[in-house]
Amino acid sequence: MFGHYLDLGRGSIAEPPTNYIDRSAASVPGQTTSSVRAHKENGFTLNGKSNEVVDRALGIYYDDVIRTAVRGLEGLLSETRKLPRFEQPIPIAISGGSAKVDGFEARVRASVEELRSPVDISEVRVSNDPLNTTARGALMAATLDM
Repeated sequence: MFGHYLDLGRGSIAEPPTNYIDRSAASVPGQTTSSVRAHKENGFTLNGKSNEVVDRALGIYYDDVIRTAVRGLEGLLSETRKLPRFEQPIPIAISGGSAKVDGFEARVRASVEELRSPVDISEVRVSNDPLNTTARGALMAATLDM
């Protein structure tokens, strides 16, 4: 769901979410996209408890990406006329680089809990291999689309 490009059946956002987040958070005075990336890779936690300006900026932009994705999913599910019937609630797997950020899964889970959906969601979890899951899913979709 949060893979390299966010695809909800209607195309994708213009750039990978992590690029958007890094570029936007770099608007904090004294920061560059590279310094924001380095900051994230050195123990950044998405929990809203830090007083560091760059952490607060990152939190704002991560929340924006999460809200956009969940709203997109909600719209897609509510507008799809022929949804398959699921006998059990379905899981949502999170993949991509954003999924590796400490606290990201909890933020996504909280947002999904507010989702109004005709489909029951059983769980939200990070995939076992978040950096490669998106590519595997795209390969499977391309194979099935033949």
